[in-house]
Amino acid sequence: MPASRQLSIGTKLAYGAGRMAFAAKDAAFVNFVMFYYTQVLGVSGTLTGLAALIGLCSDALSDPIVGSFSDNYRSRYGRRHPLMAAALLPLAVCFVFLFSPPSGLGEFATFVWLSLVSVLLRTFLTFFSIPHDALGAELSQDYEERSVIMGYKASLAWLAGVALPALSLAFVFQSQDGTDGRLIADNYAVYGSLSAVFVLIVGTITCVFTWKEIPHLPVPSSTPQAFRLRQPFIDMYQALGNPNFRWLFVALLFALGSSGVYVGLLLYVNTYFWEFSTQQLALFAIPFLLATATAFGLVKPLGRRLEKSQILLLSFGLIILNGGWWFSLRLIDVLPANGEPWLFPLALAQSYVQVTCLVLTQIMVPSIVADIIDEHEYHTGTRKEGVFYAGHAFATKATTGLGQLVGGILIDLIRLDPGAAPGTLDADVVWNLGFIVGPVLSASFLLPLFLLSRIHLGRERQAELRRLLDQRRNHATAPIAPSAQPSKIG
Repeated sequence: MPASRQLSIGTKLAYGAGRMAFAAKDAAFVNFVMFYYTQVLGVSGTLTGLAALIGLCSDALSDPIVGSFSDNYRSRYGRRHPLMAAALLPLAVCFVFLFSPPSGLGEFATFVWLSLVSVLLRTFLTFFSIPHDALGAELSQDYEERSVIMGYKASLAWLAGVALPALSLAFVFQSQDGTDGRLIADNYAVYGSLSAVFVLIVGTITCVFTWKEIPHLPVPSSTPQAFRLRQPFIDMYQALGNPNFRWLFVALLFALGSSGVYVGLLLYVNTYFWEFSTQQLALFAIPFLLATATAFGLVKPLGRRLEKSQILLLSFGLIILNGGWWFSLRLIDVLPANGEPWLFPLALAQSYVQVTCLVLTQIMVPSIVADIIDEHEYHTGTRKEGVFYAGHAFATKATTGLGQLVGGILIDLIRLDPGAAPGTLDADVVWNLGFIVGPVLSASFLLPLFLLSRIHLGRERQAELRRLLDQRRNHATAPIAPSAQPSKIG
C-alpha cells in the first residue's frame, strides 16, 4: 500500500471494532471470572488462578504458531481475513460455556472445566486477534497514521471494556431479596450469553467492512514455504534479535506480570477495600469513556511534538505516580473514609487520569511494533507482522496469567472468605489487600519504565527505513551503499 493512501474513517472504525472482541474477553476475566469462581462457586483462589495461568500459557504458546502461520498463509482473500472469520462462532460459544459450568461439579471438576474452557476460548481468540493485529500494521505505512489507526483500535476496545461490565453491573447484576447481585450465579450466565452475541457482532463488522482493503494490502515478496511446527519459534528468535523489540518485549514481561496481579484483585479491591456498590462501579464508565476520548484526542497533537517512545514513557510514569498516591494516602487514613461523600468523586478523578494514560500506552505500543516491523524487513527482506504481534501478545498473556496465579494465591493467603459481604472482613485483611495493590504494585513498574527508555526508533529513522524499502521494491537495485544504510542490528 502506498504510504500516502488515506483510509476512510469508516474503515478505521471497522478495523477498530475487531479489538472489541478481545476487550470482551478482558472484561470477562478482569471483572468477573475469578470473583465468580471463588466467591460464588467456592473454588479456591489458588485453583482459579492456576486455571487462568493454564489458559494464558496455552494461549501464549499458540500465539507465535498462529502468527507465523498467518504470515505464511496465502488465499484469494489474503492472509488475515479467512482466519478471523473462521474463529468467530466457536469463540462466541466459549463465552457461554465460561459462565455456565455444569451443575453439581465438585471443586476440582469445576477447576478442570474452567481450565479447558479458558484454553479453548483463548485459542479461538488467537486465531482472530493475531491476524487482526497484523492487519493493522498493513493498513498504512505512515508513521503518524499508524498511531491514529491504533488509536481507533484502542479507543473502541476501551469503549467495549468499559460498557460491557458497566451495563452488566447496572442491569444484570442487580441485588435480589437482599443478596448482592455479584453473588448470584444466574446473573453470570446472562452475562456470558450477552458477551457471546457482542463478539459475533463486532467480529463480523470488522471482517465485512475491511474486506475491500484486501487488494491494497502489501503482498509478501518471499515465496511461502510449507508450515513447520518449529518455524514460529525460529521466527520469534529472529524477531528478538532486534534490540528495540527486545527492550519492548522484556519491559512488557515485567509490567504485565504486575498488571496480572492487579487484574486478578481488581473486583476484590473495589468490593472490599473501597466498598463501592455495583451502582457506583457502573458509574466508573463515565470517567473511563471520557478518558478514552481524551487519549484519542491527544494522539495527533502529542504525535506531532513527541516521539512515540517519549509518549509511552510519559504515560507510563504517570500511571506509576497516579496509582501510588491513591492507595498510599488511603492506607495512612488521609483520604475520606468509605461511604463519605468526597471519596467517590476522588475515585472517579483518579480513574480518569489513570485510564487516559493506559489508553495512550495501548496506542503507542502496537504503533511502535509496526515501525519495528519495517526495521526488521529492511535487515531481513521479509515482513513478519503476525510474528511480531504474536510476540507482543505472548508478553501480554503469559505474564498476565502468572500474575493472576499470584493474585489467586494472595487471595488465599490474606484469607478473603468466600461469600463475604462488603464491610465484614477484618481490618488487617482489607489493609493488606490495599497495600499489595497500591504501593507494592506501583513500585514494581519502575524496572519496566527503565527498560522502555532504551527504545530508539523515531520519526526520522522510520522515514529513512521507508525510503530505503520503497527504493528496494520499486527499483530492485543492488544492496545500498554502506554509507546510506541504518546501523546494523547487533
